[in-house]
Amino acid sequence: MKMMMLKMMMMMMIIMMMMMMLMLKMMMMMMMMMMMMMMMMMMMMMLKMMMMMMMLKMMMDDDAEADDDDHDDGDDDDAEDDHDDDDDDDDEDDHDDDAEDDHDDDDDDHDDDDDDDEDDDDHDDDDDDDDDDDDDDG
Repeated sequence: MKMMMLKMMMMMMIIMMMMMMLMLKMMMMMMMMMMMMMMMMMMMMMLKMMMMMMMLKMMMDDDAEADDDDHDDGDDDDAEDDHDDDDDDDDEDDHDDDAEDDHDDDDDDHDDDDDDDEDDDDHDDDDDDDDDDDDDDG
């Protein structure tokens, strides 16, 4: 009778152990599943956040680049090109050419005026001759 009870107790213990192991396994499996689900959800959330940040950054960069491109093309380059081409080269060329040519022309005119003065002297001589002739005739 005692043997029988002992046997039964042993059997019960084994069954209980097995059930506990099963429960433990189930609990472990459930925990693992929960952990995996949580990890997956966390990963998805992280991916979503990263994607949102990347998209936001790309949008911000595009806007910034567009503004920079407009600013560089429109304002700086044209202004510098216009300034260099129009102001420096033209002014220097005009100043040099006009000043030298005008100066030379003035010198020529001055020489011509001197020649004219000499002609006037000749004319005066002619007048003097005429006066002399008149005196002789008178």
